[in-house]
Amino acid sequence: MMNKFSDYSDENLISACKSGDDDAYGVLIGRYLFAVRSRAYAYDKSAIDFEDLVQEGLIGLVNAVKCYDGSFGTSFSTFAYLCIDRNIMSAVKKTFSKKQIPKSVLVFIEETSDFESNNYENPEIALISKENIDLLKKRITDKLSNLEKNVLTLYLNGNSYDKIAKILNISQKSVDNAIQRLRKKLK
Repeated sequence: MMNKFSDYSDENLISACKSGDDDAYGVLIGRYLFAVRSRAYAYDKSAIDFEDLVQEGLIGLVNAVKCYDGSFGTSFSTFAYLCIDRNIMSAVKKTFSKKQIPKSVLVFIEETSDFESNNYENPEIALISKENIDLLKKRITDKLSNLEKNVLTLYLNGNSYDKIAKILNISQKSVDNAIQRLRKKLK
């Protein structure tokens, strides 16, 4: 069945959406869904699930519909792409901000060398996990300076930048710089 809004321009659809017509929203979302998914795909390697990125893009699209004003001479598609991109980027930045580290990215390193104490059902997974931990420990030992190692240890123990700076008797900026360097070195 053909929707009555199929032939409408974006601007006409927006007017209908602002009047409360849900069918117009459906047509507009259908038109821009591929763009939302393709823009979300650009950030797919982040720690956020792809479908969550798409959801953020759709929220950006809905915000674009609410805020669009054609009197500025910008096409809706340009404005919508900007809103979609900004909403997705905002979600990615928020995820990696200092205050919100996603649990899916955290790695807990146990000091024990007995990898069988981990409750892995598959010995192959246990062995691979042990090798990955050993590799990470080697990279930390080989690539990080003493300051970076100290900052990493304190940071992983849940200390704030301010507390780390006080413990190590350095500035907060030095702590931030050390964390940025060690992130690059451990990638």
